[in-house]
Amino acid sequence: MAIYYNTSSGYWEYQDSTVDPVNWTVTATVQHFSICAVFEDPAPPVSDPADGATGVVLNKVIKVTFSGTITAGNNFNGITLMDNHNNPVTTSSSVSGNVLVVTPSVSLNEGITYKLNMPAGATI
Repeated sequence: MAIYYNTSSGYWEYQDSTVDPVNWTVTATVQHFSICAVFEDPAPPVSDPADGATGVVLNKVIKVTFSGTITAGNNFNGITLMDNHNNPVTTSSSVSGNVLVVTPSVSLNEGITYKLNMPAGATI
């Protein structure tokens, strides 16, 4: 998978790419040249609730499971949960093995879309 650093948003973003494990290459088509990093991860992170999920209970603890062990990085406190009006939701975050756990401090609102943001260096 290829990831690039978006200097405007301050976040790492996934880039469509193809991994060739035989030749140890990752190929991605980009519209511009930027600071890039390439990572190989046997599986992309899996979130619970899943991206785009509906009907999620309003007191849901968010879990993002990675394929390998993670630890809190220098920007761990930069992990944010935002509603669709770009308002932050107060949360607490922790790491347990390969799982990032984000717990909202209040119940979420029905009919609102939320986005979890992880800045570069939040986990390593």
